[in-house]
Amino acid sequence: MQLTTEKLKELLVGPGHISEADFILAAKEAEKSKIPLERLMVEKGLITDEHLGKTIAARLVTFQEIR
Repeated sequence: MQLTTEKLKELLVGPGHISEADFILAAKEAEKSKIPLERLMVEKGLITDEHLGKTIAARLVTFQEIR
C-alpha cells in the first residue's frame, strides 16, 4: 500500500518518530531522486524498517475478531 506524503508526515512527524525538518528534507530528496520516501528514510537512517512498518500497521490496520 502506497501512502501519500501527507499521510506519512501525519504518522511519523505528529507522534515524534522523526523531526519535521528531517521529513521535509527526505521528501524533497525522494521526489528529486524518484525513490519512494519510505525507502529513502530507512536508507538515511531516519527510521528503521521495522519501526516504520509497525508504525504504519498500528495506525492503518484495524483489528477485527473473527468468530
